[in-house]
Order: sequence, then C-alpha cells, then structure tokens
Amino acid sequence: MDCKKKHQLKRLMLFVCSRISVIMLFFLVSLSRLLFGLT
Repeated sequence: MDCKKKHQLKRLMLFVCSRISVIMLFFLVSLSRLLFGLT
C-alpha cells in the first residue's frame, strides 16, 4: 500500500512539473512577443 502511494505521488509530481513547465514556456513566449511588439 505504501509503495503504491509513493508511486502515485511520483506520478502526481511528474504531472505537476510538466504542467508548470508548459505554463512557464507559454509565459516566456507571450512575454518575448510582448517585448518584440514594443520595440
């Protein structure tokens, strides 16, 4: 049971990390687009 819970937590962390990286990538792209739009 404990091992299964640890595996679930690992999957959750992986999902959260991928979601955060996607959000950060999108934020960086929009930020650079905004900066290029100003210049």
